[in-house]
Amino acid sequence: MEGLGDEINCCERKSFQVFFANVRCANQQDRNIASFFRLVKTLAYFESAKGANTDAEQNELRLLFEVPITMMGFGYLRDTATPYVLKFMTLGTFVPMMLYPMPVIGWFFRWPRRFVDGYERLWEDVAKGLNVLLDVDITRIGRPGDRACTDDSISINFLHPGQAMFKTDEHDATLYFDYLVLACPLENEVLRRFIEVRDDERALFDMIETFAYCMTTFNVDRDLEHSVNCVFPFDETRIGKPWAVVQMFPGQSRVVQFYARAPRDEMVTDAEMQDVVRASVKLAYQMGHEIAGWKSNGDPDPDRRAEYHTFDCWPYFQHVSSNDFGKFYAGLEALQGQNRTYYVGGATNFELIEPILEYAKALVDENFPRVS
Repeated sequence: MEGLGDEINCCERKSFQVFFANVRCANQQDRNIASFFRLVKTLAYFESAKGANTDAEQNELRLLFEVPITMMGFGYLRDTATPYVLKFMTLGTFVPMMLYPMPVIGWFFRWPRRFVDGYERLWEDVAKGLNVLLDVDITRIGRPGDRACTDDSISINFLHPGQAMFKTDEHDATLYFDYLVLACPLENEVLRRFIEVRDDERALFDMIETFAYCMTTFNVDRDLEHSVNCVFPFDETRIGKPWAVVQMFPGQSRVVQFYARAPRDEMVTDAEMQDVVRASVKLAYQMGHEIAGWKSNGDPDPDRRAEYHTFDCWPYFQHVSSNDFGKFYAGLEALQGQNRTYYVGGATNFELIEPILEYAKALVDENFPRVS
């Protein structure tokens, strides 16, 4: 990976400290994390014993974790709870990330890995044998104990489209279930739109924080020299500016993605979003590339036809602070199963597909064992 833009300000460097005492994993399946804790701790002491106590040497150790954690949108290393960091930086991630740039051997350690046909095709294949209702708008979920609920079942009211000839109407329907598994963002602002949030749920989910993360895509004039690029330093000066530039399919598509943290994590304005787009355009030109329809200062160019581009900004990385970490996950486990409700998703483990699926599978295996 290549560092672009500003150089790291040595005066701003702080020692990277690895905290191991009193750290508890989010669930029982992470025993392998303990061995990685010991590995990193040994590495840190080994470097210290060799005299790696200068700013530059400690900065190298910090960057080893900071590049993937911050670049991928999981926050600044100093602010992110250690178990989250170790969830992402497993040996399965760490080793390929270090070896993939190396000649020859890099072909055996591909990183980052991706589904070549995209996630949508993956979930379409998963859903083939399941009764998945598409294009529905859930209006209300009733649970036992709700003010408007009269029985012990889970009721789900929803609207679904129905088409008669050339006319499409929305139809109201209700389904009833024994249990509810919520697989959505566990934020009160989201949940209260369709469910009566209990006091214990509200208190727990109020701890959850997210980042406003942005992705801008452009067609550039030619392939990037490197498919994954970092823009240093990873600090507050780059808020609202891209700190990662990625070309997913070099040689096949010249679509390039620019990733950035929004200027703020809530209520991002249209003007602030446009500033993120302009910063992406300016960075592309700084890297020696051109974008049709855009000037090097980030403004649209009316004299040149613009090509395809997109901009998305969304709440990312459901997490809790280091101070709330133990309290949140203990409370989450205590809440599972109450009111016939279970919770899965990014907040329950770590916001990557594999950890989310691991937790969901463990929850189903424990609470809904297969009947032989």
